[in-house]
Amino acid sequence: MSDDTQLKAIYSWEAAYNAAVLETDEAAMPLRVYDALAAIEQRQLSPIEEDSEENRALRAATLALQTLRVERVNGFEGRNSTSDES
Repeated sequence: MSDDTQLKAIYSWEAAYNAAVLETDEAAMPLRVYDALAAIEQRQLSPIEEDSEENRALRAATLALQTLRVERVNGFEGRNSTSDES
């Protein structure tokens, strides 16, 4: 990822999240998503105020990563397996 596409992280987990959503390499995507979800889960082990901005950001990021995993990561794996069968 080049310096001009990096986003400034406000929270400790955001760098991993940004790396996942900005990843364009199909081979690197699954690990990026896994790392981002792990960083979010690690942060959620510490107390977070329910109505805080960070808690809302964590929920939104988790949903986005789950969507990314279904649409891009699982999609990549599905395309790879069908191309082998052709």
